[in-house]
Amino acid sequence: MDRKQEDADIKSVQENPGYFRDLPPERKTENVCWHAVNADSANVRHVPEEMFSYEIVGMALTNKPDSIHDMPCGVLKCFLPLILEDDRYLREALPKDGIPLEVYEEMVRRNGKALEYVPEGMRTPEICRTALSKVKHDPAVLLPYVPYPDICLEIMKLLEGKWRCSDLMRSVR
Repeated sequence: MDRKQEDADIKSVQENPGYFRDLPPERKTENVCWHAVNADSANVRHVPEEMFSYEIVGMALTNKPDSIHDMPCGVLKCFLPLILEDDRYLREALPKDGIPLEVYEEMVRRNGKALEYVPEGMRTPEICRTALSKVKHDPAVLLPYVPYPDICLEIMKLLEGKWRCSDLMRSVR
């Protein structure tokens, strides 16, 4: 697509955000998509999956956290772990029912300490063990977030001789 057409589409989207919905797919460049979502976060539902970027996802979620429901799971799995690592306020603003388990699993695979942000009902033994495998240097940070006694016992065994029992008990509270 030529630059003049893209500029015209951007101007049209800025003047009338609804214009984006009816734009042909071949004219929905990443730049046009960015401006469309910036003009109205609801436009995120009309962004082609291959045009999503960290910036587009982050902007849509920052402006309207409920727009998480309008994004494909693959897009969320790819970008959301990175965005949530960078923006703790957004993490608190997002509807918890909108974040799929796969996104939490990816967050924990990237950073075991992210187990803290996984809702209790989604903390499976597998996700807890993944977190443990990522924080071998300081597994005590996981104790308050692991609901499984056998995994907690594994953590305590890893800490044997490194921590006093009283300090461990305080970290669990």
